[in-house]
Amino acid sequence: MLDTKFAPDWCFGLLKQAFRRHAVSSLQEMASVVNGSASVNVAQLVGEADGTSYVSVRDWQSYLSSSFRLLLGIKQYHHFRFDIPAVIP
Repeated sequence: MLDTKFAPDWCFGLLKQAFRRHAVSSLQEMASVVNGSASVNVAQLVGEADGTSYVSVRDWQSYLSSSFRLLLGIKQYHHFRFDIPAVIP
């Protein structure tokens, strides 16, 4: 394992160690593992498993549909070719 001086990496490493030792099957169990991994790690839930949300979210596709058009096949692989003109005016 690499040693690092960056505090978030250290805290995430402590969380990874705790996560390996626990069986997690729900959001509440994950929050418990995060909170128990180190005193500096605090779980901040943005919602519940039942769909309750603590953070307001927006349907971005509907919101932006009046400003942008749908791009068909955006998740497919595409090949682009860019050519530089031989003579630049």
